[in-house]
Amino acid sequence: MIGETVVIVRQVDDGEDAMGNPTTTTVEIPVTGCAFAPGASAESTATFGGRTDTDGTVYAPTGTVFLGSDMVRIRGVLYTVDGDAQQWTSPYTGLGAGVVVNVKRGS
Repeated sequence: MIGETVVIVRQVDDGEDAMGNPTTTTVEIPVTGCAFAPGASAESTATFGGRTDTDGTVYAPTGTVFLGSDMVRIRGVLYTVDGDAQQWTSPYTGLGAGVVVNVKRGS
């Protein structure tokens, strides 16, 4: 398989506690055959340079589902999903051509 593996880190509901409050658990979903394009980094002006935001783009196989609440582990670094994932379709064949999602992390 060409590409690299990224891991979707997702919170899912798994029941209720003794007081009836919803509880969640974390699941990790490995996705093979991805590509990652690192993006720009910028120091936040709101924190006077005390925080650096880094962007990137993940290209995943057709059918991969990213939720807005997901985190994505790429090369050992955890990013948040930034916006909606886009399902691409080839204009030549009508078949799925992949999924593109922007990611972001702050440090």
